[in-house]
Amino acid sequence: MHVSQGRGAGLGLALASALTFGSSGVAAKPLIEAGLDPRQVTSLRAAGAALLLLPVAWHHRSLLLRRPALLVGFGLLAVAGVQACYFAAISRIPVGVALLIEYLGPALLLGWVRFV
Repeated sequence: MHVSQGRGAGLGLALASALTFGSSGVAAKPLIEAGLDPRQVTSLRAAGAALLLLPVAWHHRSLLLRRPALLVGFGLLAVAGVQACYFAAISRIPVGVALLIEYLGPALLLGWVRFV
């Protein structure tokens, strides 16, 4: 694989990740309004992601067996933790406002570090 192919694949994965994360709020809001708890929606989202990523996990099973703590930590914090907080937020505020806060977060943090 050439470097440019690796960069293209990485950019494609990053774009797909941003699109799926951004659209998850739009898909989750009706479920929350229908009476599901944000934790239940998080469980559904995590189960769906696990099913979709099962072939990738199978392909990289040696890494998963060598570093299981990495998998558990990443799964609990980066996937379930972030989704639970995001779904709790959209249960209280509109999805558009939650997305605005989400995408402005890094810029606000850098501004805080720079000016405060």
